[in-house]
Amino acid sequence: MAHSTWLEKAKEEKVQPGSKTRSHLVRLSLEPGFPSSRVAQAYLEPTVDESRETFSWGTPDLDALRTYPFKSCISVKPCVQGMRSCRYQHNAV
Repeated sequence: MAHSTWLEKAKEEKVQPGSKTRSHLVRLSLEPGFPSSRVAQAYLEPTVDESRETFSWGTPDLDALRTYPFKSCISVKPCVQGMRSCRYQHNAV
C-alpha cells in the first residue's frame, strides 16, 4: 500500500541523525494491510453529497456534545486494554 511504501522511502532518506523526525520514523511500523483498502478507497474517492438544496446550519446539540467523549471512551477503552495486553504478551515472549 502507498503508506508503507512512503514510510520505507522516508526511513531510507537522509534525515539528520538525532532529529525528532528520524527517531519517529525509525520506530514507526505499520501493520500489514494498513490502511485497509476500504479506507484508502474512501479517501481517494469520497462520497460527495450532490444535492442542490440550500444548505443551512442547525443548532448544535450541546448535551450530546458533552456526553460524546464519555461514550467514546467506554467503547474504545476495552480495545486499548486488549491491544496493551497483546503487546505485553508479545514483548514477554
